[in-house]
Amino acid sequence: MTENTESGTRKGSGKRAENAEYEFGEEGGGVGGAGEGESVEGTEDGLSEWSARRILREIAGPSERQAILETFWEEAEEGARREAAAVLAKALRFREQTLRKAPLAKKAELLGSRIGSPDLEETFEIALMTWHTLKAGGLMAAFLDRWGVPHQGGLIEVEEYEVPAAARVQEAVDESGGRFPPRAVALYLASVGLLMGESRPEWREATWPVVDRMLPGAQ
Repeated sequence: MTENTESGTRKGSGKRAENAEYEFGEEGGGVGGAGEGESVEGTEDGLSEWSARRILREIAGPSERQAILETFWEEAEEGARREAAAVLAKALRFREQTLRKAPLAKKAELLGSRIGSPDLEETFEIALMTWHTLKAGGLMAAFLDRWGVPHQGGLIEVEEYEVPAAARVQEAVDESGGRFPPRAVALYLASVGLLMGESRPEWREATWPVVDRMLPGAQ
């Protein structure tokens, strides 16, 4: 998300304890520790760092990950898709033309098979941004409303606004209750920290610790 692509979600439901564990359902392959052979990195401030690869591997379940990557191939800008196709074809030793002609689901599956590749980090960042912009507007808008951040349909279109403190982010998560799936909320918060935090580090300081509390095993 650029400065034009943020979002939030408000909900009124039963509050949870600050350090409560959140249930993510039965679907496997989404929540857990670092990938094989990979350590969990941190920032200079001691925050657990959430890269796009880690978000898609550890937070997104298999169905969400497939949907996010399909949306990338369908909706991302042509230049981003071409770059992804070139990197992926080289990694898989495919002809680029063959990859471009593959069915949508197959292209998403192949891209997902390289979820640990640093060469595709930018592609996965764009995939997360595209997904939230096009598919998660309601969730983003609700959280931004809760934080008092001006937006249009979940997209921040102003430069001057106050980034919510971590305590307010936690309150919004606690209040979201059954309105939004916990996995979708964690996916959003981790993505906000990653994509918005590059220009406004306060977003990472506010969101990533909350994600870590939602996913105790991911720290």
